[in-house]
Amino acid sequence: MWMRDPVERIRSWYDFWSATPATDESHHQSFKATDMSLAEFAAWDVVVGQFEHIFLDGTDGLDDFDFIGFTEHFEDDLQRLARHLRWRTTPSVIHANRTPRPPTPIDASTRSAITRHHGFEIDFYQRALERR
Repeated sequence: MWMRDPVERIRSWYDFWSATPATDESHHQSFKATDMSLAEFAAWDVVVGQFEHIFLDGTDGLDDFDFIGFTEHFEDDLQRLARHLRWRTTPSVIHANRTPRPPTPIDASTRSAITRHHGFEIDFYQRALERR
């Protein structure tokens, strides 16, 4: 499993959806039809609980993974994964998924909203990072 700092993950999702023209996906259409702030996006029921319910199926799951890598340490963790899987070579790193504009700023109030609504994921991330 690969993880990203939850605050950065939520911001990245928000920025991606903001920069992307409306798609046929109903949640994206709803998002595009509003002028939702990042704090509102983080509190939206479509976003809240996504990590634990989709990726972990509602369980803690930390002990269920043989490997958890972190995007903030991608190159090092890719090497760690290669050793774990006994790969003969490590794939080249390509950073191709970039939003074409600067990230939305996160002030203290917005960070607090993200933290309040995504506490499970933040806790999971911190515990996984401590095991790294």
